[in-house]
Amino acid sequence: KMAFPNALVEVLRKGDTASVRPRHRFVLEVTKVGGHRCVLKEILPKSYDNPGSLCGPRESEILANLDIPGIPKCHEILELKGLKFIRICHFKGERLHDILSGNEKITPEEGFAICRQITEKIAKLHEAGVAHFDLRDENILWDGENVSLVGFDRARYLEEGETDWLMPGFAPFVPPEVALDFHAGRESDCFQLGLLFSRLVGGRHPFGRPAITSPRGGNRELMLVDYAIPAVYLEPDFGEAITGDLREIVEALLAKKPAQRMTAQEAFQGIVKLS
Repeated sequence: KMAFPNALVEVLRKGDTASVRPRHRFVLEVTKVGGHRCVLKEILPKSYDNPGSLCGPRESEILANLDIPGIPKCHEILELKGLKFIRICHFKGERLHDILSGNEKITPEEGFAICRQITEKIAKLHEAGVAHFDLRDENILWDGENVSLVGFDRARYLEEGETDWLMPGFAPFVPPEVALDFHAGRESDCFQLGLLFSRLVGGRHPFGRPAITSPRGGNRELMLVDYAIPAVYLEPDFGEAITGDLREIVEALLAKKPAQRMTAQEAFQGIVKLS
């Protein structure tokens, strides 16, 4: 608030400045006079034993070079009171996670429209040489009509090849290859697209929800792996809402082996034909 005396500053994610490492990144929403909004995401110093210390610079570079509707643009890196932030544009809409957790319901038709837009964005993202690596309800904004994709903390350039240990932050969206050998590639985005289709159109997780309430032995990574094991061995269960050609597309996105998965571009072309 001292840095923006004439603006409304809302803390979206709070870091713990009183602790020595690790800690979360600060994420702030700033509303300036006239209603203009932006989002500030902290860049943690590398001295912090936290993946967030590596996210900020990579995220700022990736978002600065992207020009895709519905994907945030990084405008600058600035320093406030000794902390460094990247400034990105603000999007309207509510996070799907909040919508699905509340009293509002998303119909299969709305879910299909949302997934269609997400698939188009991922296809363009891959065409631009970038993988998102963290597609989930919490990183998708919806205003009732338009979809925005956020949460680029784990995004990487595809030219870097397969990346070690890029574990998603939400256990139900861990792809099989991450659970088996801790590697992720563009195909991991495609698997998560398949999970979103099942979640938003079919109304369920296709591999069930194991009863894991807390990290085993306090290890969050082990909990994520445990949650992903059913995706390695079980066949997906979509219920009655996903049938016909759409079922074929979603099954192809959820192929166990990354090399056998449908690409985001192929999925979008198939979805357009169904629209």
